[in-house]
Amino acid sequence: MQAGGGNDFPLAGKQQPNQINLVRFTKEGQSEIVMEGDSFMAPLEQGVYYYGVSAYWKSEDGMYSAGDTSSVFKIEVTAGNRK
Repeated sequence: MQAGGGNDFPLAGKQQPNQINLVRFTKEGQSEIVMEGDSFMAPLEQGVYYYGVSAYWKSEDGMYSAGDTSSVFKIEVTAGNRK
């Protein structure tokens, strides 16, 4: 993955989640990553990064949970051919 590149979280299904949370794990703990829609930007520095993503769905009236899911993943940021 190129430094500073965009990354999407396409979630299949009729109903898109009401909320998506993304965190990056480090030796010091975890920090929330700001997302724009279902995308986030890769770090600018090369290296291996670990993330956790959680998605939440609510009932049509917004009062009840209609499900959730979570996953962890890693990315390797490289210099690539950025211009």
